[in-house]
Amino acid sequence: SQFKRVKETYPVTIKTIFKAGLLKYNDYDNDIIRIKVNPWAKVKIPKHDAPEKKAITMEECRKFFAVNVTQKSRKMAQDICKLILCLAGINGVDLYRMKKSAYYDGILHYERAKTRTRREDKAYIEIRVPDMLIPTFEKYLSDEKDEYLFKFHKMFQDDRNFVSSQSHEISLICLTYLGMKKGDKTYSTYTFRHTWATIARNKCGVSKDDIDLCLNHIGNNPMADVYIDYDWSIIDRANRKVLDYVFRSNKK
Repeated sequence: SQFKRVKETYPVTIKTIFKAGLLKYNDYDNDIIRIKVNPWAKVKIPKHDAPEKKAITMEECRKFFAVNVTQKSRKMAQDICKLILCLAGINGVDLYRMKKSAYYDGILHYERAKTRTRREDKAYIEIRVPDMLIPTFEKYLSDEKDEYLFKFHKMFQDDRNFVSSQSHEISLICLTYLGMKKGDKTYSTYTFRHTWATIARNKCGVSKDDIDLCLNHIGNNPMADVYIDYDWSIIDRANRKVLDYVFRSNKK
């Protein structure tokens, strides 16, 4: 009940299971109908709530990264937020699962874990690691013989534990260093994905189609996606605009 999509996704999942049962046990060609009732014909599945806006202002973003965090676990959470923001809103799960084979020529080549099995293009994307991010990026690289790019898998049980732990530590940064109180809306890893997209659109004039590309979403022109060969440098140019705006200017 705490998740806005559950009231839609749970019934949809159960309906899918039921439909699979119909196909398995009913033989429509020979008029053998073992399951005669379909309750889903009359069920209206509610739409999920509109996602909450998680982006923060430019000043709040700069203030977060300017904090001198001393505790090791919280410093790592601050660094993870920097990785997410500076890699065009990359997902924490993808950082956790990233393999060494995905990183060469200074570019990450990977498939987004969340949607790779649901898309024909396997949610493939490429993004160059910005120079300003290299020290933070290299700080968490795994051992030479490890198949994973980062050492997060040795520190956390799985990707969900990794993301939830980082969001918890980010919350503590908000409460300890940024003057937030218990009950306030604190930040999470998703804050910086949303913030990247908001700054790109509202401050840097990046088109919504290009933002979809950067966030590895399916755009509004699926047929165009079939015909057009992706130019991944579009992501790098958009990302450079955002990082210049956040870290190399005093603009509000």
